[in-house]
Amino acid sequence: MPFTGFMLLMGAFALAGMPPFSIFISEIFIICAAFLKGYYLVTFLLLGFIAVIFGAVVNHFSKILFGNIPKGMPVIKEPLSGKLAFLFLFIQICAVGIILPLIKKDLVWIVQKLFQV
Repeated sequence: MPFTGFMLLMGAFALAGMPPFSIFISEIFIICAAFLKGYYLVTFLLLGFIAVIFGAVVNHFSKILFGNIPKGMPVIKEPLSGKLAFLFLFIQICAVGIILPLIKKDLVWIVQKLFQV
């Protein structure tokens, strides 16, 4: 099931907060706010924790996706409805991650004004 495997990999990247997925937006705003407020140690610790989490997620999902195939497992063709469901959700999380920053260009400015750096 190569399409399902690819979508699982994209879901793992989305969970880890990689761009262009929607979770990345919240991570980057937290990092920007902490950095602009002057909490440099907290910012770098947060970046370090994000890197560790990303490594753990990739390690775990790589074992699932690229591990050995169990013996006797039949080859199954993926139905079109399953592919469409994956694509529908994939497009939504990518759209939020790409379009939201374009629509709300002033969000970084608002964050700066809130914290009055």
